[in-house]
Amino acid sequence: MKIGRAKRQTFYTILEAYQYIADRRAQRFKSTQPASKYYVEDQEMNRVIARVSKFAGGVKGARDWYTKYNIPEFGGVTAEFLVKQGRVNAVIKYLNHLEDGGYV
Repeated sequence: MKIGRAKRQTFYTILEAYQYIADRRAQRFKSTQPASKYYVEDQEMNRVIARVSKFAGGVKGARDWYTKYNIPEFGGVTAEFLVKQGRVNAVIKYLNHLEDGGYV
């Protein structure tokens, strides 16, 4: 049985539409997963930056400190490196030490 050209084209257009819908649903599902590694890292980064911004002159200074300042107590690595390694609690303890009058 032969199918006309217009029906074939409509059939493929419908298949493409279904594929598009399926792709969009998959993207939406992936983007709502709260346990992703990057989501957690962003939360931890924001937590550290919020603490540092109090004594770094604002958010811009805090971001510079977070990405560029080498912390001597941790072997000269940045807070960003420590957070990516999952050691955000160590950074928070270090910040608590500084706030309590500790020295660098």
